Amino acid sequence: RARAARARAARARAARALAARVRAAVATARAFANALAKARRMLASSLDKMAALELALPVATAFAALATIITCYGLARSSGDLPEYLHIVQISLLGCRGPERAVFSVGFVLTALLLASSIVLYLDRALPRFEAWLRAELSAAAVLALVGAFGLGLLGAVPLQRDCIDCIMGVALLQQESIVHGYGALTFFSASWLHGIVAIHVYGRSPRHRRSRRLARVRALRMVLVALPIVSVPFAMLGGRLLQAAPVMRMQVGALHQWLTIWSMLGMYLSYVVDLLVFRGRGGSAGAEDLVDEDEASSSEDGDWLRSFSLPALDRLVKAHTEPILPVGGVHAEPLAGQRSGRLSPRQRRQAELLGDGPHE
Repeated sequence: RARAARARAARARAARALAARVRAAVATARAFANALAKARRMLASSLDKMAALELALPVATAFAALATIITCYGLARSSGDLPEYLHIVQISLLGCRGPERAVFSVGFVLTALLLASSIVLYLDRALPRFEAWLRAELSAAAVLALVGAFGLGLLGAVPLQRDCIDCIMGVALLQQESIVHGYGALTFFSASWLHGIVAIHVYGRSPRHRRSRRLARVRALRMVLVALPIVSVPFAMLGGRLLQAAPVMRMQVGALHQWLTIWSMLGMYLSYVVDLLVFRGRGGSAGAEDLVDEDEASSSEDGDWLRSFSLPALDRLVKAHTEPILPVGGVHAEPLAGQRSGRLSPRQRRQAELLGDGPHE
């Protein structure tokens, strides 16, 4: 009896300990859920506060990048940190040494933060304005832009080594910070380029956005800006081969291509000002699917795109599902199950109405 009493007491203590752990886990989960809800409210409040700055953020991003480059170039020239024989300087060389190194780091980290904020705001404005079947691709394009912003912040936070010019000329050894800086630059350029490709593809697939002349013009501009760095690569390589015996001139040809690439990417991000003008006003549940654009000639509902953009193959496919089958002799074959009763299925009726032919009984 004593052993049974001790066993019952031990089981009761174990049950109380288990109950205490369960209560602690529930309290932790509740606190985590409250923290998530608070973070969501803070994010929504931040997006609402950013509504007044939705057009200023992309402009501020381009201005921060331009101001950083101009300031670093002026400091590097005035302090003699740049060789006199380099007339066209690679942007990364502007932050190697001297006081311009700190300006380079702070300026490009700030530019990366502004770029990430612009992309988050753009995604919040644009998602309700796109068809549901394109929102995943638009989100993927935004993620690529955020990866590019991370690369821009990384190349700013970790500048090139202080003897980077000697390293380029083959006098000094390559150090780890230059490798990290190069990785950040590669991440920024490649992710931004892929973002441009995906965004152009999404806008081209959206029927309602193909009807907007303003968005079509901006899409064409982005195609030019995305193509410029790729089209200019053969010319840069050809210039490098022709100037193989002159390393200084080869460096300047590479610097010219780098300037063209970075301004193309920043111009692409700056062009989203036009999109934010079109998407002005945060999309809610009522009317969120309507594109606000005075250039629209007609309605942009999802149900109308088949009528305006139907293909011959699609027409044949729909007719195959809505018309009775004819044999070779031209005599009507046995009607389909839905046509024996004189009725079409809802899917067949919907497909027929989208083509404007009326229901086929």
